[in-house]
Amino acid sequence: MMRDKVVLIRGEGMGQGNDELGKLLLANFLRMLSEDKGKAPRMVFCLNHGVKIACQGSPMLAHLTKLVENGTNLLLCKTCLEYLNLMDQVAVGKVGGMNDFIREASHYEVITV
Repeated sequence: MMRDKVVLIRGEGMGQGNDELGKLLLANFLRMLSEDKGKAPRMVFCLNHGVKIACQGSPMLAHLTKLVENGTNLLLCKTCLEYLNLMDQVAVGKVGGMNDFIREASHYEVITV
């Protein structure tokens, strides 16, 4: 059951190797999670370049928006957004910090993507 999981997204794609394939895989993963309310994880925490998927122009915005509508808490690393100069481009989710992630990760299983 995904409802008791925290998904940690560390980049704009999934896996290593071909960047375009990695982006396609991550988009498919998020789409599948968003299609069924029962599959929606408790939280998705984006850090490093992973915050870019929740910013204006991202092809993954529809999937992330649907996850939020299905009850997933989408948190974006404030330090990462500031470092990448993306604070004013956040399109979905809430800006949070490492304390938020640590609190959830101490109670729920973390799936790193």
